[in-house]
Order: sequence, then structure tokens, then C-alpha cells
Amino acid sequence: MTDERTVIRDSIRQVKEIYEQVSVFIVTADGLMREKDWNPSGNTVVYESNATYDRPSGWLPSILTREYRNRRAKNMVLLMGIILDHQDIKEPLVIGTQMSVIDVSEKFPYTNNDDRYFWFLKKANFDAIGEVVEIEDPKEVYEKETRDLSRILTFATPLLEIKNSEQMREKFVTKLLELAR
Repeated sequence: MTDERTVIRDSIRQVKEIYEQVSVFIVTADGLMREKDWNPSGNTVVYESNATYDRPSGWLPSILTREYRNRRAKNMVLLMGIILDHQDIKEPLVIGTQMSVIDVSEKFPYTNNDDRYFWFLKKANFDAIGEVVEIEDPKEVYEKETRDLSRILTFATPLLEIKNSEQMREKFVTKLLELAR
């Protein structure tokens, strides 16, 4: 008979190991993006968490985001979203998104609770995994959109298909950087 204390301890250790692997994933992506002059904006990645005692579903973040900016592309932002668990997905995904504003003086007022990061989930069906989806009118997809966005390009790749830095470069970073051209 399995000791419940061991099961709980081992489960918590496994979750910690998953987050450590995701951290390595993010650090690798950051390094590859920096090589092309796209720098992370800040050091925050948690999109969704809630540390209150009465909402245990929010204790562990299931969605992490990363925003990248380039000095020479002030009207553009590249985003990485790592979705470990969400009601709309069948497996963990890494989502790449390029957003452009029409008015270059407009700032990108994102917050970590901004579900507009996940255009792919709102627009594409899951047969489009791996394909770039263009959203010409963001307000059609997200009616609360207040920014003057000219277009959005987005794609998703299964997270578990990226096992090392070369696959990270090939399956995610190169594709994300191509959206910025």
C-alpha cells in the first residue's frame, strides 16, 4: 500500500520539476531572441495565479507569458505564451504572437492578466497547430480591444515537441522572428 505522505511529497516534487524545465525553456528562448535583438520586457512570466486560500486552482500558474521588444521595431511586440493547462487545449502549447499598432506613439499597456495574449485560442481551431493564423481585425475576435492594432499574426506549437535548444530555435524562435518581418 502506498503511503499518502510519499504520494503527496513526490507529486509536489514532480510539479516543481516541471516548472524548473519550463524555466530552462524560457531562459533558452530569451537567449535566442536576444541574439536577434529582441529583448524580454521585464522579468515577469506568470499570467495567471492567485494565492488566496479559497482559490486553490490559482495556486499554481498554468499560463506563462513573455513579451519581447526591439528598439528598431517600436510599433511591434512579439509574445510567447506557454499554456500548461487551459480548458481549451488538449496538450501543453507554446504560442507565438506578433502584434503591430497603427499609431506608433501608442504604448502596449499589457498586464499579466491580459487574455488578449491568446489570440490563437480565440481565432484558430486546433487543426491549425503549427500554422500561422492572421487576424486582420482584432476587434472581431476580441470585442473589448481598445488598442489600434493593425494586425496580429499567431501560431501554436505543442510544447512537448521542443526538447532542446536547436528544436526551440527551429520550431519556435525562427518562426516567431519571421512574423516580425
